[in-house]
Amino acid sequence: MTRNERKLSLQEDSENKLAVQEALSMMASAFRNIDSSNVKMMEALIMQNIEKVLAAVVISLLFWLPT
Repeated sequence: MTRNERKLSLQEDSENKLAVQEALSMMASAFRNIDSSNVKMMEALIMQNIEKVLAAVVISLLFWLPT
């Protein structure tokens, strides 16, 4: 991967992060008063997706490392 490709990839990651933050902030009021069982379910769903993203990041980093 070239330097320009890495720069573009990092820029896209930054844009994706901002988009996710904006989406979560818009949804926050809808989840402010949910009951504890639904809180647990939402936490599990969010963590499941975070784990998928982290796995993808680790794989990407391993791909970028020089051999």
